[in-house]
Amino acid sequence: MKALRTDKIWAPQPTSWWHEALVELWDHLPGVAVLSLAFTLGTLPAWLTLWWGWVWLCLPLLVLLVAPAWALLLWSEARLCRYEACVPGPWRLWARASGLGAVCAFPLCALLVTLPALSGPEVAGIAWVGLAADIVGVCLAWCLASYGFPLLVLQGWPWRRAVVGAMALASRHVVYTLGLLSLCVGCCVLLLLVSSGLMFFLPGVYGMFSLVVCLRSLEAEMGGGT
Repeated sequence: MKALRTDKIWAPQPTSWWHEALVELWDHLPGVAVLSLAFTLGTLPAWLTLWWGWVWLCLPLLVLLVAPAWALLLWSEARLCRYEACVPGPWRLWARASGLGAVCAFPLCALLVTLPALSGPEVAGIAWVGLAADIVGVCLAWCLASYGFPLLVLQGWPWRRAVVGAMALASRHVVYTLGLLSLCVGCCVLLLLVSSGLMFFLPGVYGMFSLVVCLRSLEAEMGGGT
């Protein structure tokens, strides 16, 4: 699917996905900043429960609050950039985003169950195997979140189809996936080492990059780009 640009014609066309994402980010920086601020404020209860250590309370909030808010942020950024976005309605968007969020949260639940088994004086070998499996699951959940939520808003797919599509795109376009992973790690490092206040801006940045990556991947699948 091509990105629909009704406000201007690109000349020349951006040569890479990160170039295109940076151009879009710069062209719509005030709007992205406002949307990112609204996302963080709207999902503040989830982050506060995580900050206070109430991890098991944070998980349902991630599914019911953060996931729909993230889908809404991506949809708003897509509209801001004049990309084609498909959202059937607020309730259906919430249901689809929550369904995808529940799939992404499952590996986190498994990891939380495994971690207490590693705190004893003697750790069984099966616990380390479980930890490795949980880490792989968390990585897969990240792939689902990075590609699946853009597919919800760009293609209007149900969450089950978005799960399949996200895994297919993530595995077929490894360069894009590694680029997004590097950006995600960089954002986490900035939050931990520079300032947690960047949480009010970085979600919009990552959302813009994930939208561009998803669009580029879809275009490549359709033979319209690389």
